[in-house]
Amino acid sequence: QTEPDVIIIGKNAVVFNESKLGKQGASIDAWNRKDGFSDKHELYKKRAEEYFYKEFIENFQMEGRRFYQLMRNYIVETNFAAILNKKFYLVAIVSKENKAISGLSHQEEFELFCSKLKDSSRCHLLTWDKLE
Repeated sequence: QTEPDVIIIGKNAVVFNESKLGKQGASIDAWNRKDGFSDKHELYKKRAEEYFYKEFIENFQMEGRRFYQLMRNYIVETNFAAILNKKFYLVAIVSKENKAISGLSHQEEFELFCSKLKDSSRCHLLTWDKLE
């Protein structure tokens, strides 16, 4: 399973944070799921149809596993925020020194994830150096 690293509930918004740090310069097995999906993951696939483009759904075994933590947080957060009648934001914080195991930078990986979403306007990526 995966869960957000931090949840912030404000007056008008809910923020889910997923952080990926690790040793500087390392390749990090970031947002993916190593194991395959079981029957219980069909719920995520069904919910993903609402938020992701058709190509993501058609390649769910690969795409859903590659972006599992981000996908799951997006789906759960969207529904959680709706229950609270608040806007949601998904914020990833990464080290700019690291790369995803794919060889792409975390920013490139995050942008690729966002390109799979029908609406990525509330998804943001920050690097630790921007926070320092």
